[in-house]
Parts: sequence; structure tokens; C-alpha cells
Amino acid sequence: MAFWEEKKTPVQNIAFISVFAAVSVVFSLIAAFLPLGSLILMVFLPTTGALVALLAKGRYVIVYAFAALGLSFAVTAWNIQNTLFYTFPSLLVGLFIGFFSKKGLPASLLTLLSAFFYMGIVYALSPLSRFLYGLTPLSLLYELTGLAQNPLKDALSPTIILAYSFLASATASFIIQEEFEKIGAIFADETKTELVFPILTFVFGITALVSAFYLPSLSYISILIALYAGVLSFLPILMAGRKWLYLLLGALLLASLFLMAFFYTSFPYETALSTLCFYFFSLGIGGLIGGIILRLGEKTC
Repeated sequence: MAFWEEKKTPVQNIAFISVFAAVSVVFSLIAAFLPLGSLILMVFLPTTGALVALLAKGRYVIVYAFAALGLSFAVTAWNIQNTLFYTFPSLLVGLFIGFFSKKGLPASLLTLLSAFFYMGIVYALSPLSRFLYGLTPLSLLYELTGLAQNPLKDALSPTIILAYSFLASATASFIIQEEFEKIGAIFADETKTELVFPILTFVFGITALVSAFYLPSLSYISILIALYAGVLSFLPILMAGRKWLYLLLGALLLASLFLMAFFYTSFPYETALSTLCFYFFSLGIGGLIGGIILRLGEKTC
């Protein structure tokens, strides 16, 4: 249990970051040897960086980052692009998650922000990847799934990258909370976001519907964000605990089914999925009402 406590002495910090630097190297080797290793690395490596940032002292976190990256470059010298384009972004995102977990950012919002951060790093490195190796971070995935010849490949690329970013960020956040709740660690109250996600559902849902006619790549990525925000909008509905609110949500979902069926054929074939946002709007409306009920309940207490 002591292993999962905040490190206070230099010896504790050095031992802790050494273990996780070794884990990072192992992940890098997996990515270098296995065809799907890079995809595994993108999902699980951020967790190691998050744990280090959460439990080690600041200067040792910096030592860990340089040590993990340097050792990974050394042991995968024959396949250095994996370390540069997968290990490096994963480490940075992990440190980002750990740092802002310490600052009390709710896990739901942190997952969203860290996914955007991950996506930004990948896109920032893409020109260098093309210049040095003639590859993009998704080249391997395209080859394995047969998407390389798909005409929608370019439109789907941002969404695929964000989906992997969500998966990596959610995995790291979940592991951190599950492990540290066991030792009594206190995390941010999710009720702070009770009105944020319903609003995000509307913003990105409308963006998905409008951009479906002009910019498919933006429409797909907005659908994914609206889905994430819509699902989390359901939390205030559960917390409000009002039967009439469940009935309202059921009626809204039924109405959204008719709206989706009515408008589906009006949208371009490749972006007709954006009509799913009508479902998300139902969750957003219910979540907004549930959040307001919770706020009013707090004021009357």
C-alpha cells in the first residue's frame, strides 16, 4: 500500500520513478516488436506518467520524463519513430493527467481536456513524421484495418485520433481514481460539471449537424464529443432522482427517434450519422434540467 502513497524522501522518489521509467521502456519495446504495439502503447502508457506526476515530487517528475524518453530511444534505436510519435505523446499526456488530477480537476472534464491535448500533440508531430518517414501516426492502423483505400479516410482521421485519445485518457483517469480511492484519496466533485456537459452536448451536436453539409471531418469529430458529453449529461438525471424527469427523458428520446428518421435522408450519405445528435440533445435537455434541480436543492438546504 505504501507504494501508492505520495513520495516524500529522495530515495522513495528515485525508486518510484525508476520503476515507472522501466515500465515505459517495456511499453516502447512492445510497440517496436508487435504490429499492434503502438496502439497498445497509446492507450496504456499515459497511465504510468499520470501516476508519476500524481505521486512523485516535481523535480523527480522531470527526471522521470527525460529518463523514460531517453531509455526508450536507446532500446528502440532501430525503430525510433515509435518512440518519437507514440511514446513521447503518451508520456506528455500522462503527466498532464497526473498534474491536473492534483489540481482537483474533475475526472470527466480532465478526460476531455487531456484527449484534446493528446490529439494536438499527435497533429503537431504529423508533419515531422511525414518528412522523416513518409508516415502518419495512423498509417499502421490504416494498413491493419484496410482503411487505407477508404475514400472517407481523411475525414475520419481526426475522429480516430480523438477516439484513441479518449480511450487513453479515460484509462489513465479510471486507474488513478480506482487505486487511490482505496487509500482514502479525495478527488474533485463531479457535480461541478453538472451543467457543463449538457451545454457541450448542444454546442457540439449543433456543430455536427451544420458541418455535415460542408466539412465532414468536423462533423465526425463533433459527433464523438457530443456523444461523450451526452452520456455524461445523464449523471445529473440520476443524481436528481425524480421519476418525472425519467419520464420526460423517455418522451424526449422517443421524439428524437422521429426527428432522426425524418431528417436522415436530408443529410449527405457520408455524414447522415450526425442525426444521432438528436438523441444526444435529449440527454442534454434532461441533464440540464437535472443539473438545475440539483443547484436549486443546494440553495434551499
